[in-house]
Amino acid sequence: MLKNLNPDEVEKEHKRMRSGIGKLVMQFESLKMPKVGAVAKQIQSEVELFKKNLPIIRALTTEGFKERHIA
Repeated sequence: MLKNLNPDEVEKEHKRMRSGIGKLVMQFESLKMPKVGAVAKQIQSEVELFKKNLPIIRALTTEGFKERHIA
């Protein structure tokens, strides 16, 4: 539920996921595993796309917004 989200934790987890998938992409490339690497790159792309949602999450989880709009 949105009101239970901690935006700092969401950003921290997003950063951890970006780092992890980046390492996997490099590892699969160095091991010459193109099919698995392609899957990892697709996931990396989706994690990057999620980044645009972080400001929205932060805005929707501010105390003032919660009090007026999320019961």
